[in-house]
Amino acid sequence: MVIVIDFDGTITDKNIFPEIGMIREHALEAIKNFQAMGHKCILWTCREGKYLDEARKFLNENGVEMDGYNFSPYQLQSRKIVADIYIDDKNVFMVDDVNWYKIEEYILGLENKRVQIKDF
Repeated sequence: MVIVIDFDGTITDKNIFPEIGMIREHALEAIKNFQAMGHKCILWTCREGKYLDEARKFLNENGVEMDGYNFSPYQLQSRKIVADIYIDDKNVFMVDDVNWYKIEEYILGLENKRVQIKDF
């Protein structure tokens, strides 16, 4: 599956742009577990330029290399990144409760549900 993940407030505990908060409990472990199972994890953030570079460096220094950064693996003419799963602290079910243990359990329970892109 393709899993796109927000940075500020999702991987980190606070939305304090341009600063970077602390890593949320189990966030990096869950991302590594997704990747180990063959899923592609894309950082999906409003950060760009030097601020995106800072987020990328922060993740790398903490042992995570994402599979892409603000990049859609599907070659579509769209600003939206097409994915199977979107993880964002602004999701209606996660506001004030971004729990990476629950996120991981949910995603690993989906098995092989994938987006299917078909030509018209």
